[in-house]
Amino acid sequence: MPLIQSLVCLKGHDSGRRFAVISLVCYVLLIVLAPFLSKLAILVILLFAVTTPLLALAAMRRIHDAGFATPLAGIPIVVYWLIFFSLVFIDANSKWTLLILGALVTVAFSALKNSKVRRNHHYDYGYSGPVALKQKQQPNIVNERIEPTIAAPGQYSQGTSEQLANGSTEQSHRTSADQFESSQQSSAEAQNWQVQFSDWITNNQTMAIAVTALITVLIFISVMMSGEAEEEKEIAKKVEPIIVETQRLNKLEMPDQFWVMHDQNDAITIGWEGSLVSGEPSGFEYWSAATAIGDRDCISLSFTLGENIRTLDVTVKNRGDYYARFSPVDSEVIIKSIANKDRFKLCGYEFKLNGTRAILTRNSKYSGYLKP
Repeated sequence: MPLIQSLVCLKGHDSGRRFAVISLVCYVLLIVLAPFLSKLAILVILLFAVTTPLLALAAMRRIHDAGFATPLAGIPIVVYWLIFFSLVFIDANSKWTLLILGALVTVAFSALKNSKVRRNHHYDYGYSGPVALKQKQQPNIVNERIEPTIAAPGQYSQGTSEQLANGSTEQSHRTSADQFESSQQSSAEAQNWQVQFSDWITNNQTMAIAVTALITVLIFISVMMSGEAEEEKEIAKKVEPIIVETQRLNKLEMPDQFWVMHDQNDAITIGWEGSLVSGEPSGFEYWSAATAIGDRDCISLSFTLGENIRTLDVTVKNRGDYYARFSPVDSEVIIKSIANKDRFKLCGYEFKLNGTRAILTRNSKYSGYLKP
């Protein structure tokens, strides 16, 4: 087809609006297929193999039409490749802003003009070159039957000659007029909208370029908004973890300046006022068994001549208040050890347990753990 041949032509010239249309088609294909490119490698190869030659050849014809050096045709290709691989391999919303660069390059190349070059070329649909986009119309041959006539012997040659001459002349004029009128009507009907559109583009080239740029920007904005909408949907689908605030219940202060409490799950927490921790925010995690990050002296609660009980985590609040939390499974062992042992170590601190049993037995919650 002539149109396909003109798209892969090396020696032709392209007007600005034709280059803008070809570029817009390449970018629209890229934008529409972008969500699927990261999942289908074959689609990446096909799209790259189709759009790159089309855009490269169009840029080359545009440069020839503008009378500039051929290597400059590589600018739209480099920009397109940058946008292409960014949309495929970069996972960030900011990558869509590169489309603005593509729009600017397209508008700049579309606006190139060289009246000296264009004066010597005839353009069909914005293309001038060896490929004929418009086929020449062949004149229609009208065959009409001439009825034979019978004349007297003396009148045949003269009458017949006059009739043939008059008939031939009249028929020739009528045929020529009919052919001309038919040709004019068909040509007018076929090219009326094309001529009107071409004239409008020619007279409003700046507006056409602006419309092309506007369409590109609108596509960019719509893609960005759809991307944000998809992200919001994904975030909405995720189940946010339910954060339950730990309750500190039945707090008992012990003689050696530490205190015992439990939460709503009967998990024991031991707290004390330690050294001032500078440079850390309030409520930071000093040790975590889940990540094994922090002060390893807080790994376990060690009683003399007794149990070593693992901590779940240790947090520091108010830059000096330590809170060591344990599993509910170990609550009974911890309370009995505090009541019966001599001392314990935790996070490098050592606490004596003198008089702790009497304090625990006076509280109904902890005294239950001490019953035989």
